[in-house]
Amino acid sequence: LRLWVCGQGKEGKVILEERMKLDNRIKYFGVLNKDEIFKIQRSADLLINPRPNGNKNFNRYSFPSKLMEYFASGTPVAMFKLPGIPEEYYEHCYIIENESSEGIAQTINSVFSEDIEKRITKSLNARQFILKYKNASFQTKKVLKMIKHL
Repeated sequence: LRLWVCGQGKEGKVILEERMKLDNRIKYFGVLNKDEIFKIQRSADLLINPRPNGNKNFNRYSFPSKLMEYFASGTPVAMFKLPGIPEEYYEHCYIIENESSEGIAQTINSVFSEDIEKRITKSLNARQFILKYKNASFQTKKVLKMIKHL
């Protein structure tokens, strides 16, 4: 397995650079444009959103937009369960039950021990879910319907 990290982080970047010296399977891309990110997401075997559930108050009202991008890529996704994410999303991804590095490792092992056809089906269903039900047009119709019923 290889770990590819994209984005910007102050504390994590220093640790990541130290680990890259010890293990050439770790690669840090830094900040990339949307097209580059999407290309990497599509080529990955698993995308991980490692946002922990530590700050319960913040996470209650927080929805990581990265999740929409990840699902739209058609690549399998693993993540922690967060209170700000509606339940309907969880059938389309792999839940990291134990919020620790060991928990992430267990989930990665579990995902890659699963039949590849099941992983592909799950990720393509996630893509379809986002493209069909979470687009601007569909969401606008829901808001208008709600307003009509007021």
